[in-house]
Amino acid sequence: MGWLDLDEVRGATVDEGAIRVNRWVVRHPGFVLGTHVLTSGPFGETYTCLPRDGQNLGTALDAAIRLLPEALYDGKPTEIDLDLDDDGDRVVGLPVDRHAREGSFLFDQSRGLMQIIEGEPVTITMRKGRTGEGLSEKHIRIIAKLIPIRDAVREVLKAQELDRPWKDAQVRLRIAWSSFVRDFGPINHTTVAITEDPESGEVRETHRRPNLQPFLDDPDCWLVASIEDYDLETDTARPGPIFSERVIAPPAPPVITSAADALAVVLNERGHVDLDHIAELVHQSPDAVIVG
Repeated sequence: MGWLDLDEVRGATVDEGAIRVNRWVVRHPGFVLGTHVLTSGPFGETYTCLPRDGQNLGTALDAAIRLLPEALYDGKPTEIDLDLDDDGDRVVGLPVDRHAREGSFLFDQSRGLMQIIEGEPVTITMRKGRTGEGLSEKHIRIIAKLIPIRDAVREVLKAQELDRPWKDAQVRLRIAWSSFVRDFGPINHTTVAITEDPESGEVRETHRRPNLQPFLDDPDCWLVASIEDYDLETDTARPGPIFSERVIAPPAPPVITSAADALAVVLNERGHVDLDHIAELVHQSPDAVIVG
């Protein structure tokens, strides 16, 4: 969990309303040795934590320390790799952030096509013949080809959002998209049917997207549809900007006006308190940071 994420807590009084504080603190109230309140600061309202009446700070601190897990930090940074290993036994189609949303399609090497229904992966059956439950063999093949496109798109966006290298993900996206187009044509392939009402003479134009129709239940269906520039007149498509460009602006640098701001940034970047780096960010000496 990022140290810069925020959640809301209720203030000590009704008048204060909700206070936005660090999400980890909200989810671990045993580590809060006081009461969340807002107080007046030089630039308006600012957050502080006031001691509880009658509370012995030393005793409370000892209790909070005992809540900490043992041997959790070994002093060695863990390298984060956006690339998912190609493991033959794993489920293919889990988004980069590993949280599959309701309706998302997955592909398991042993169980075949699956979909997240009520939070659990459920196997999709293949329909035999033109009627009956399940999906047709062609629709299953279409979905199976769209899954790696969706995952590659999400991987590119996630890498750009975090300001990490994304070119390899764009290569994977182009490979997955080219494979789909070779088998089924453009993702947005559209057929147009024109009918005329015999009584009113009204002409109606109906557009069908047979390559997207099986994928409509996936929450990222229209994200996948947006990646190509489709020409209805010629029924052709070419790669959109996400294949070769940066489509998400780099994250804005954090605004640091105090040692507390610097502490949050350092914890988010390094996972531990680095007093020298905090002092560097606020242009003060380490001793001044401690006193301040």
